Amino acid sequence: MSATVVGIWMVALWISSPPLLGWNNWDTTGNPTKCELTDEPGYVIHSALGSLLFPLVVMVLLYIQIYKAIQQRLAERQKMESVDYSTDCDLSSERDTVGPPPEPKSKMSIQSEQIRVIVQNKIRISLTRERKAAKTLGIVMGAFIGCWTPFGLMYVVSPFLSARLHPSPTVVNLLTWLGYLNSALNPIIYTVFSLDFRKGFKRLLRIPV
Repeated sequence: MSATVVGIWMVALWISSPPLLGWNNWDTTGNPTKCELTDEPGYVIHSALGSLLFPLVVMVLLYIQIYKAIQQRLAERQKMESVDYSTDCDLSSERDTVGPPPEPKSKMSIQSEQIRVIVQNKIRISLTRERKAAKTLGIVMGAFIGCWTPFGLMYVVSPFLSARLHPSPTVVNLLTWLGYLNSALNPIIYTVFSLDFRKGFKRLLRIPV
């Protein structure tokens, strides 16, 4: 875990520190108190790859793997239910045939049946939670893509445009704040779609669950 945290900080430094080391085209004669992104084309590509494109690709690939795993488990679950249903039908047809009455089930067989039902219910609840978690993750990914893609496109394309085609400061601020909005949306999404997160949020605010 600690190695992962250190690795994340190293990647962040690798992305953000080059302008401070000279990879920039800042106007040294301008206002020194003004904070602005460098639009040096090489660094823009470097920054966009590390902070936008690479995380987006990783998120999409991980979500695809999670979706496939859940679909596989659902298919296995449906297969198990179909086998159990066919077995019950066979036993029912055998009871309907003419012949001596079936022997009553032993206490052990009844307990085994109860355990099987409990296990099936737990599996069904687990799959339902996994399906909801995958849905929530998909919504979070959609919000991330929707909020940051406009800014990412503007950030990558702007250095290669002429001054006449540069977006206005209003557009730049609007798209930048749209990206910041993503951080505010995540708690709302988890609160709406995740019961566990909702309970934890209520406990944090000392609201009776």
